[in-house]
Amino acid sequence: MSDPSRASKWVLLISSLATLGFLLAAARRENITADWRRVQQGYKDVLRSKATDEKARRVAAEFPIEIRQITVPALQTVDRCVTCHPGIDDPRMQDQPQPYRTHPKGLLQIHRVEKFGCTVCHQGQGAALTFNEAKAEDYFWDYPLLPASLTEASCNSCHDPKALPKGAAARLARGMELFDQKGCSSCHKLDGKGGILGPALDNVGFKTKHQFIRFASQLSIFSDFAVT
Repeated sequence: MSDPSRASKWVLLISSLATLGFLLAAARRENITADWRRVQQGYKDVLRSKATDEKARRVAAEFPIEIRQITVPALQTVDRCVTCHPGIDDPRMQDQPQPYRTHPKGLLQIHRVEKFGCTVCHQGQGAALTFNEAKAEDYFWDYPLLPASLTEASCNSCHDPKALPKGAAARLARGMELFDQKGCSSCHKLDGKGGILGPALDNVGFKTKHQFIRFASQLSIFSDFAVT
C-alpha cells in the first residue's frame, strides 16, 4: 500500500528547497551585489586615479568596502547616507559626478556631518541603503527626501531666517520676505502674531506627507513660488 503522506513530503521538500534558494539569492543580493558596494568600489577607483603619492595610493588601496553609519543621539537620527556619499567632505571630489561629489557651498565646514547627520536637513529615510528607499517617496515614511530646491526650508528648524548672514539660505530668506510683502499674516498666525482666518503656521514644517493633500503637486507649487 502506498504511503498517503508521500505527496505531502515531496511538496514540503520542494517548497523548502525553493525557500532556501530565495534566501540564498537574497543573501547574495544583500551582501555581495548590493548597490552600495558597487558605489564604494567606484569611489575607491576614483581615489586611486587621484592618488599622487605613495601615501594616497595606500589610502586608496586600503579603503574599506563597508556600511557607514552616523548616529546622532541628540537628534534621534541614524543616517547611512555616507555609505553611498563617501566623498561629501573630500575637497578632491568637487569635479566628480554624484554620488561622489563634495557637498556644495562648503556647508559641512559649519555643519559637520558626524555632528548633525544628513536627514536633519535633507529629510528622507536615513537608515536606507538604496536611493529609492532613501527618497522614501513611495514608502510609509513621514518625511520623504526634500527636493534640492526646497532643502533650505530645513534651515528654519534651527535658525532664525532673519538672523542668518547675508547670502545664507537665500531662498528661505526670500520666502520670509514674500510672507511679509504678500500680507500672509493677515490670515495666518506666526509666533502668536497674525490673523485667525487661516491655520497657524508655526509648526507647518513638521507636518508629515500624510497631512498634505496631493503632496507631490504641492511640492511643485511651493518650488515655483520659491523661484518667483
